[in-house]
Order: sequence, then C-alpha cells, then structure tokens
Amino acid sequence: MNKRILITGATGFIGRHITRQLNIRKYDLSLLVRPGTNKKRLAGFPEKAEIIPVDLGNIKNLKQVLKGRNFDVIVHVGAIRNRPKTNLEDYQKANIFSTEQLALKAMDTGAKFIFFSSVGIFGAVPKELPATEETELNADNLYHWSKIEAEKLIDRYVLYGLKASVIRPAITYGPGDFGFPYSLIKMIDKKRILLPVNSPLIHLANVETLVMAVKKIIEIDDKPGSIYNIADCNPVNLMKLADFVNKELKNKPFPRALVIPDFLFKLGVKFFHFLRNPVWENRFKLFSQSWYYEVDTAYQNLNLKHTETIPGIRSTIEWYKKIKEIRKT
Repeated sequence: MNKRILITGATGFIGRHITRQLNIRKYDLSLLVRPGTNKKRLAGFPEKAEIIPVDLGNIKNLKQVLKGRNFDVIVHVGAIRNRPKTNLEDYQKANIFSTEQLALKAMDTGAKFIFFSSVGIFGAVPKELPATEETELNADNLYHWSKIEAEKLIDRYVLYGLKASVIRPAITYGPGDFGFPYSLIKMIDKKRILLPVNSPLIHLANVETLVMAVKKIIEIDDKPGSIYNIADCNPVNLMKLADFVNKELKNKPFPRALVIPDFLFKLGVKFFHFLRNPVWENRFKLFSQSWYYEVDTAYQNLNLKHTETIPGIRSTIEWYKKIKEIRKT
C-alpha cells in the first residue's frame, strides 16, 4: 500500500520540488494550497493528487480539512515570510498555530512529521561559526521568531510521542526560484552589486539536497526530535562565487572595479540599524559577513549526496539565462 503524504506549501519553490520527486515514487499525495491559487501554478502537479485549498492562517478551516483525513507522513513546508503589512498575529496563525494543528494531527494518527524551519533562527548572521544545534538563537525579525517558536512547540510535543524531524534549510537555490541566489546572479550580470575586499564565506543549499533529505526521512526510522541543518557540503567564498557566475554569463571574472573597502559595508550596517531598517541591514550583513552552518550530522545520518555550490549553482544560472531571453521577447 502506498504511503499517504500531506505536503503544505506545495506551490512554493521547495514544496513544488518535493511534490515532483515524491510523485516519482508513486506516493498518494495530498497538497495544501492557498484558496484561489492560479491554475497555472498547479500545472505539472500529479493528476491523482488531492488538492486541498486552505489558508494556513485560517485555523478553523485547517482543522476542518484535517478532520477525517489520515496520513502516514506530513511534510510541512508552507509558511509566510516578509509579506507587505504582515503583522505579529499573521505570523502566529500561519507559522505557529498551523504548525501546532498539523503536529497534533500527526501525533494523533502516528504519522511522521517533517517540519521545515530555517537557519534564520540563528539570525541573518550567526553569533558563532559554524552555527550548530547549540548556537544561540536570534529572533532578529518576525519570520525568524515564528520559526523559533514553532520549533519550541514541536520539541514539547516530541515528549508526548510526536515523531518529528526538523529541517533547517539555508538560503536555497535551484531553477524556479526568484529569491536571493537569482537576485545575486542578476545583480552580477547587470553590474549592480558591490563586494567587499575581504570576501565572506556564505552557505547556500541546493534544492535537490533538501528533497533528498525529505525522501530519506520518509524512508528511515528517524529519531524523534532530530534536527538537521541542510546546506551544501561546504560554504563558498562570495568572490569566488561571483567570479564563477560572471564567467558563466560573460566568460570573464567579476570586475575588480566593483570591489570596495570593507568599512563601507560596516557603515551600511550601522546606518540601516540606526534607521531601524532590518531588511537593508541584513542585506549589508549577508554581503560582508560570513554565515555558514554545521551540516555533517545531516550528511552522515541521512546519507546525502555531497554537493558543492560551485558548480551546483550552474543549473540556476542556465535558468536565469532562459528567463532573461524570454523577457526580451
């Protein structure tokens, strides 16, 4: 009998990749999507998959759709992050209270619960490197705070029998995502980025590694409460990454004219901190300070395929090129 798997956030970047790979394994899939989701975003989903429209922030409706349905595995990827006008209550409902309902459902039915948190729980830049399970948590924005609170909730329910595993992905790259890696490639292509002289080490995650981790946790008898930082095997020097991207795009290294003294980035961090603008403050930090994580536990326990950002990000660069050509026409 096929395993019955519920996936939240199925139309998002990570959720879509997980859905496609699990469909290859011929599991019986149920997919939670936002009400009113454009049909184009459902294109390519398994024909036999059960599509369940529900807003994670509507706890009453979430309880209703979960009632009477049983699953062998619940993969909780869905969350809100940094939407315009998103307030504390929105984060509580969509990222914490919904997690509690899904965890309770898993505990009541004996299902595995795979929760997607974030390495952002250590803050934009961790207070120690590499960040480990023991590293101090830093709720430097509401999204990171909500993930910290959700992890605390799961930790409590594990004591009462919840079979939960927590995945903390680093900033993820792969074809289909318009987030930080895509923006980085675009800025390098258009020469709209400045880099510091002392280039930091940054730690990205190939989306295929995340998918592999989910598949392994589904298959193995994982220890309840296991936590995995998921990223590529090693961090990458930002300047080396910029050189690689520029060579793939223009067949030459990143222009050294766009490399500026480190102190200007430090001034930028202080300036936006003074203005209480955490978005730009974190952007300056991400380009000037190192951030990387302990990932050996995940690679060893889940037997993950070793992946390096160079050349792993090449598929994202090729996808960027295609998007660029499409937008020209």
